[in-house]
Amino acid sequence: MGYKSRKRHKSRREKFRDVLRNTRVIILFAFIALLLYAYMNRREIWAWLKTYWYG
Repeated sequence: MGYKSRKRHKSRREKFRDVLRNTRVIILFAFIALLLYAYMNRREIWAWLKTYWYG
């Protein structure tokens, strides 16, 4: 009777695909969080920008 592993072997291509998908999801949520943070602090960001470019 042979030994049967519970985990199926993944090729390098399948591993890369999974890592790429996870990376995209993380980047997407980080970008959404950054947009939300910028929207919440838009007045402070605008005041900071004005100190440098409105002379």
